[in-house]
Amino acid sequence: MRMTKKITSIVLAVLMVVSMMSVMAVSASAATYVAKINDTPYETLEDAFAAAVDGDTITVLADCAGNGIKTPQGKFGTNGLTVDFNGHTYTIDGDLVGSTGTQTLAFQLLKDNKITFKDGTIYSEKAKMLVQNYSDLTLDGMTLTLDNPNYYPSYTLSNNNGNVVIDDTTINANPAGGYAFDVCRYSSYPSVNVTVKGNSVINGDVEMSASKSDPKDGFSLTLESGEIKGTVVVDPTAQTALGESSPEACYTKDAGFDIYVAEIGTNKYATLEAAFAAATDGDTIKVVADCAGNGIKVTPAGKFATGLTVDFDGHTYTVDGETVGSPGTETLAFQLLKNNKVTFKNGTLYSEKAKMLVQNYCDLTLDNMTLTLNNTSYNGAYTLSNNNGNTVIKDTTINANPTTGSYAFDVCRYSSYPSVNVTVTGASKINGDVEVFASKSDPKNGFSLTLESGTMTGDIVLDKTAQNVIAATPEKVEVTKKNTFSQEAPLGYEWKDNGDGTSSIIVAESNPLDPIEKLAADINDGNAFEINSDYLKGTLLGVQKKNAVDDAEITSESHQENGSDMRFVAVLDKDLLDDADDYGFVLAKVGTNKTCANTNFDNLKVNMGNGEKTISAKGTYNTVCGTEYGDPASATPYKYITCAVNSVDDSSKIVARFYYKKDGKTYYAKYAGHNYQYTGCTAGINVSGNIY
Repeated sequence: MRMTKKITSIVLAVLMVVSMMSVMAVSASAATYVAKINDTPYETLEDAFAAAVDGDTITVLADCAGNGIKTPQGKFGTNGLTVDFNGHTYTIDGDLVGSTGTQTLAFQLLKDNKITFKDGTIYSEKAKMLVQNYSDLTLDGMTLTLDNPNYYPSYTLSNNNGNVVIDDTTINANPAGGYAFDVCRYSSYPSVNVTVKGNSVINGDVEMSASKSDPKDGFSLTLESGEIKGTVVVDPTAQTALGESSPEACYTKDAGFDIYVAEIGTNKYATLEAAFAAATDGDTIKVVADCAGNGIKVTPAGKFATGLTVDFDGHTYTVDGETVGSPGTETLAFQLLKNNKVTFKNGTLYSEKAKMLVQNYCDLTLDNMTLTLNNTSYNGAYTLSNNNGNTVIKDTTINANPTTGSYAFDVCRYSSYPSVNVTVTGASKINGDVEVFASKSDPKNGFSLTLESGTMTGDIVLDKTAQNVIAATPEKVEVTKKNTFSQEAPLGYEWKDNGDGTSSIIVAESNPLDPIEKLAADINDGNAFEINSDYLKGTLLGVQKKNAVDDAEITSESHQENGSDMRFVAVLDKDLLDDADDYGFVLAKVGTNKTCANTNFDNLKVNMGNGEKTISAKGTYNTVCGTEYGDPASATPYKYITCAVNSVDDSSKIVARFYYKKDGKTYYAKYAGHNYQYTGCTAGINVSGNIY
């Protein structure tokens, strides 16, 4: 019995010791260390930097995240500080550092220090600059990545002073926009010198600049070995400071160092233009960096009969240099000649300089592209003009130029070219109007617009030439959409269900009064309406009865001087307007006897009895009137609207047509508009013509 008790006591004692050891082990493991200096561990990399003294080496023990880090001036000035990341990544997602009021940095390394970062990765999605450096800095086997989608342009590494060596290191520019690194002789700091060597890869542009064009003690960029997937951008301040006339003379590049923005296989090209020139049928050009340059012409016709693919790989090509085009009309960012097959995918084309972004005559596929034309000094522009061939717009965004009269794209059966067919599919977004057009009303082999899927924010605009072709040879023109695609028919047309899940346009009912049976009995042809003497005076016809005469003579006189305005007025029945969902005028210039450059459609005015307002109008047959209206004279049952064309000059034929919307349908008022032929602007305008 005693022996049993003794054994039991021994077992309990052992269990107690084991239990205490477990508690001690748990207590010891409660602290997680991410860095050490010699044998002293630290829970944060920030703590290790704070504890380090001149000559120390910080060893990173694990992937970790934390606050930005700032090194005091001169703290590591003699023997230096080494940070061995030991294959690990430090992510800055906490508080940022920097000068007072500008704490936006992941690292700020002040001057009179010697610092080495090696064998690791520094990463941030929060900082606006990853490393701001004023010290003697060595990057050895590092990867520096800034990935802040909310800030641009930014710098992954900014070198403002000291001697910097980038050895076997990868530096990635912020994909939202910016530079991989700069060489910036900044403020009162004496000099900065940067050397790239080893197998370094610089993904993005490099910038050279000098504060106030002042070289101080000098600055330099030396490219010994490695590659830049981008360009070296020499700011004019750097050129002035260094007294160099060309950007390339401002830095030193060894023969084996590659600077390029595109590649075909293993061949590398400093410009996208050069890559296009070198490409052969069947090639794929891969764009490896955001870049800018001249317009590009894919020539000759038939060079890429099998096909050329340009994979932008998420990058943007900006056309800010010389534009291209046919002789005398070099205003394009891209011109793609016929009998070629070209695919652009996964990127962005942009220009503020071109008057047309892409003029296409080939079989073109746009796959996951964004096309943006932003030339604010040019009206009536086309972002994409399709004049021949088959175009597929897939998962692509096309943005119309923001100025008046511009189109996202057109379907233009042009000149002697046989046909053009455009399909919108996938999750495409067409931001702006789309024009359908036929050269001289000639369909040739036919043309088509097919809307399968995606969205459109503008209108389909049928030019008079396309209307003529539809009227004469409807079998050669197809404007078709899937029934799931939400888009209004062009003005004067409506969608007809084909019974297979698609609809095609047909001419709509011509008289807006057909569904209206409650017209006031006293509306007669030729209701007189007195207009302000500064504009036209005379008898203008408003909305007519269903049995209105087909033709009528309109004569009038005015006191206008050359360059003044022409106003159109419709007298409308109140009951008709009260029953409408929307109504208004559309104005268009449908032909000229001679140049009418000063006819301005950018400032069309609408007066519905409750004050005049200005509305932007685009192109042919676009809405310029809204749904507001007022009673011009309480003694009459009528309301009226007016539209004005400003700065009328020379001889021009202007058409004003009334439209009426009810229950989702648009009716085209055959007898409501007025077709005037302007003659003798200087001596006054004589107006005559037929009612539409």
